[in-house]
Amino acid sequence: MLYVGVIFFLILQFLRPQEFVPLLYGLRLVYWMMILLVPIWAINLQWKKLLRTPVDLMMFGFYLICILSWWNYHKSRMFLPGGPFFALIPPMLVYFLTAHAVDTRRKLVGGVWMVFLCLIIVGLLAGEDVGLTGQYASIGMFNNRNDFAYAMAILAPVGFAFLLAGNAPEKIAGLGAMLLAFGQVAASGSRGGILATLGAIYAVLLTRPRRAFVRVGMAVCGVIVFGFVLSFSPRLQTVGEYTGDRSAMGRIDVWAMALTRFRENRFIGHGARTWLLTPGTPRDTHSSYMRVLFELGTVGLFIYLGVFFYAMRASYKITQQGSSGRMRVMGLAVFGILAGQVVGGVMQTRVYYPFVFAILGLSSALLLVSSREQGQIPEPTGRADWAPDRLSGLTTDLWDQSTGSGFSAPGLWNKRDFYIIAGLTFLCWLFYKLLVMRSY
Repeated sequence: MLYVGVIFFLILQFLRPQEFVPLLYGLRLVYWMMILLVPIWAINLQWKKLLRTPVDLMMFGFYLICILSWWNYHKSRMFLPGGPFFALIPPMLVYFLTAHAVDTRRKLVGGVWMVFLCLIIVGLLAGEDVGLTGQYASIGMFNNRNDFAYAMAILAPVGFAFLLAGNAPEKIAGLGAMLLAFGQVAASGSRGGILATLGAIYAVLLTRPRRAFVRVGMAVCGVIVFGFVLSFSPRLQTVGEYTGDRSAMGRIDVWAMALTRFRENRFIGHGARTWLLTPGTPRDTHSSYMRVLFELGTVGLFIYLGVFFYAMRASYKITQQGSSGRMRVMGLAVFGILAGQVVGGVMQTRVYYPFVFAILGLSSALLLVSSREQGQIPEPTGRADWAPDRLSGLTTDLWDQSTGSGFSAPGLWNKRDFYIIAGLTFLCWLFYKLLVMRSY
């Protein structure tokens, strides 16, 4: 029952029929589904553990830093409807409901196919919105050119994973989905969407070769292909002369503003979801990383990058180890989606979007399902009939066994991981800093 409810809940988040279907318009379907699912989830919570993987813990830390940053600046509004305590509950529920409801391979495959079919519908219902924006977009929450392009950037890697490693019906569906996704992204004209789509496809390809020199060659070929696409896209050509392009230069100006205001509170930022509440700021930062840096500071950016680091590592390792064919397909799909969102986040803001949280939840479920099938953790029983590890719900012995199969121990503060995430945080800041300095 929980799984069926979560699938319906995710459909409401992806397609959002309550925003365009006449009979459902204005109904608070998501609100009432949350009220229904939360008690069911609390009753059925496996092993009575909320945090079972490093991705779970980092996501919970992200929620805590959101609350802490808001409390630091807006104590009196903490529990008001506009505050993060309530505003971030829906996306956090999307993540944890997905991570806990998807506990078998069948459910995992069903969840990925649900995402796939929903985005097929979004792509097929797209068109030019001449009356409102003059942009090529789709339905529901994807009625903006950039939002729609990023939805297609999710569809493309799933289709590519099906094409590479799926069965015969999946190969056919994957090829059709890729043609649809590339055509619609090109029609949207979103430069960030094109970048995210190419990054996602390349990430899936990168999991195939075993040798480093092959991957280097693929990287060179990727640059050549991107340059080829650049030469034939009038909208992408403006990136080369960004000082003469209003959209590109506007992004640089916003990033410069975010970096300047970031210095006022470097550690925990100005408060979650406060960019729009800050006088003088434009509507969007056009960068997930600049949004996090401004609102949540260096600590928030570290945690945000850590969420994607652990999620991508979990899905990547499943594509490399001796998992069954079906699990490898799911690993390729989830890894490609996450890689596309990481790349696309350079130019567009997707920090609090529910469908991104749903994909992250699938990555956590992917790790647990794969571990269970390899005998590293027991089948779910609905009760705590063995002593679980405090963090992950896995015994120490089972985690020790899993390290020999390619998984890392659940200790979040592994020195190597800490240094990697810290380095990514610094490089992220440096990238935007150098880009802004070069532009002026």
